[in-house]
Amino acid sequence: MHTLYGDFHVHLGRSADGRPIKITAARGLTLEAALREGQQRKGLDLMGIVDAACPPVLADLERLIEAGELEELAGGGFRFRGGLVFLAGAEVETEELRGPAHFLAFFPTLEALKHFSRRLAGWVTNPNLSSQHCRCRAADILEAVTALEGVFLPAHAFTPHKGLFGQGVDDLAEAFTDRQIAQIPAMELGLSSDTALADRIPGLGSFTFLSNSDAHSLPKIAREYNALELAEANFREWEMALRRREGRRVAANYGLDPRLGKYHRSACALCETIAEVPAPFFGPCARCGAAQLTPGVLDRIELLAQHGDRPLCPNRPPYIHQVPLEFLPGIGPKAMQRLLDRFGTEMNLLHRATDEEIAAAAGPKLAKILLAHRRGDIDWVHGGGGRFGRVAVRND
Repeated sequence: MHTLYGDFHVHLGRSADGRPIKITAARGLTLEAALREGQQRKGLDLMGIVDAACPPVLADLERLIEAGELEELAGGGFRFRGGLVFLAGAEVETEELRGPAHFLAFFPTLEALKHFSRRLAGWVTNPNLSSQHCRCRAADILEAVTALEGVFLPAHAFTPHKGLFGQGVDDLAEAFTDRQIAQIPAMELGLSSDTALADRIPGLGSFTFLSNSDAHSLPKIAREYNALELAEANFREWEMALRRREGRRVAANYGLDPRLGKYHRSACALCETIAEVPAPFFGPCARCGAAQLTPGVLDRIELLAQHGDRPLCPNRPPYIHQVPLEFLPGIGPKAMQRLLDRFGTEMNLLHRATDEEIAAAAGPKLAKILLAHRRGDIDWVHGGGGRFGRVAVRND
């Protein structure tokens, strides 16, 4: 088995010919640009792009295959320039009992992706745009995905902004039958949650947890990612890891400490006050009286947990909290480029460089910040209400 790194929730802002794909994503975030970033700067082995079912992106995908830049693999997925393996997927929005929820769907082949794209066009108003509201329920999407031998899973499952548990349901049985639940191998934690929080909710022990970036710009790729043990990089090996079969598995989740997540705590969007826990989840702000708090993941999980603290499920890999390099004070574009020139990729810097190598390459001031990050010697300002948290390196 090999330890490989993957981020399975990356968006695209534009097609190669400039057509909008994900309105809130950066204009320079095209399919080819995302693949280059994932391979050359981030050092990922696998990457899932969740706008691939949009017809303009499908056209870019086919063009890259014809040009020899992408190779369709026998085990599913597409290899980019002999390195990074790209998993083609879609993010969809469905209407559940309490509101809209987002899901991810991934497909092993170009033919399956094209078939789903045609099916999706019948559910949405504009199939050229990603994450469009579907005129159907999640169960309908799941049936379509599994019929094409794809993988279906909830996206950012606990966030108040269109997460399945954050807004759509209190229990999976409200959205799916027992047979359908058994077909879902994993769920995405989201930037404001982690394994310890999610495992407080009853009934999630059978699901693999994924920590993905939900990147809307190139620098955000791999701000959260996963270490996987696979025999090789392809779609079927990845699916086996999600289902924990034949020794394949997610070996570790690397993600933001939830305190950095912009929806971790309930907060007032008007005065930015973080509500005390337990907060009145849908109540007014205690400080300024604004009618509605932006609900937080921590408070939502408090409501769903029912029985207080629960032990982690025994099959969980470690969740390793880390602060993305761009969150650290003093790590601007020039400093980042200097580090990448020395270590090649962010994965090398984060996982393979020794403390001594970092100290020699970065200089005293920057090395202090990077090594404090490794040791966890940092202080926190909690995120909430749509604003990310912040960190500061502790003084000696």
